[in-house]
Amino acid sequence: MTEGALQGERQEQIMIVLWHNGEGCVEHVRAGLPARHRGAYSTVQTVPNRLVDRGLPTRERRGKTFVYTAQMTEGQYLSRSIERTLAGASLEARQAALAQLIGTIGTDELSALRRLPPCDHRRQRRPADPRRLPGRDPRDDTAGERGSSLVNSLFLRGAVCFFER
Repeated sequence: MTEGALQGERQEQIMIVLWHNGEGCVEHVRAGLPARHRGAYSTVQTVPNRLVDRGLPTRERRGKTFVYTAQMTEGQYLSRSIERTLAGASLEARQAALAQLIGTIGTDELSALRRLPPCDHRRQRRPADPRRLPGRDPRDDTAGERGSSLVNSLFLRGAVCFFER
């Protein structure tokens, strides 16, 4: 099925847990959610199943449990999101948006971006080692506010890669 965008804060929080941990069953995902998103087991169970239908995580049966695994890193998801957004805009709008976003990056973030490997335009479907992903603690209630500036920088790097093609 085609990849979809995250819709709503609960879907975003569940994917943050999967990105942070690499994989998890419903109970692990539920335990990793901020208290205000934890909800009932059946409520939390419904969301990853819907995300599976849209191609974001996969679901694999292990014994009596289903385990959900992120199919891309958070940086890859953000990159694809900006690609979809920019694809529908005019060249002038894309350039203006990127210039504005890039202008907000601090010196430390620019240095971190320069140390990243060159853009790889091939699509990787799985993170190599989810423990090494940049990001934030999924249990932090402020995580829905777009988290670390490095993640935002990776988002911008995806936008730059879009124009390098």
